[in-house]
Amino acid sequence: NIAEYKCSIHSYNKDAIAFLSDMENDRHNNILYYLDPPYINKAHGLYDNFYSKHDHRYVADTVKTLKSKWIVSYDADDMVKELYSGFTQITYDLSYSAHIIRKGREFMAFSPSIILPKLFFENIGSHTDYCNMSNITFNVA
Repeated sequence: NIAEYKCSIHSYNKDAIAFLSDMENDRHNNILYYLDPPYINKAHGLYDNFYSKHDHRYVADTVKTLKSKWIVSYDADDMVKELYSGFTQITYDLSYSAHIIRKGREFMAFSPSIILPKLFFENIGSHTDYCNMSNITFNVA
């Protein structure tokens, strides 16, 4: 139950590059980093400040050096699939409803020490929803 860990969970509203730099000396094995950098495809229309391709590469290269567990999420894009090649990846459809209801394709990459539940793999091709995710595609390293 996640509530048991509420005193150990910390949320930061920081730029991923700044966050990784700030946490450089605080990298322990007992930490799970979740990073959600700015989108790639539509960044210029969503954010005042968005990342260059170099920035996205920097985040990926830095995340790959973490000794602790990590999860990175993005909009699904060939560039991020390439940046995190060699790691377990999933892409899935996600419905948005901020102003206009629409579907987007999302991406997640996982550190090698994260083991995904069998339920994920059992649903490949069945289009069964898991946490409102459907149309899940896996690339297991």
